[in-house]
Amino acid sequence: MDMQTFEIGDQVKLPRPYQGVVGTVIYYDGPTERFLVRIGVEQQLYFSAEQLTLA
Repeated sequence: MDMQTFEIGDQVKLPRPYQGVVGTVIYYDGPTERFLVRIGVEQQLYFSAEQLTLA
């Protein structure tokens, strides 16, 4: 399977219920294979690569 990978600083589109929101990848957690994405100034959430697309 060809999985999309992201770099720190990439702008990504979020999945539902955040559809239409763009965030910035700020960290990759190897053990859980999830990306930490910052949304705005205060909110940060983890997503898998399958949930994100490049903005």
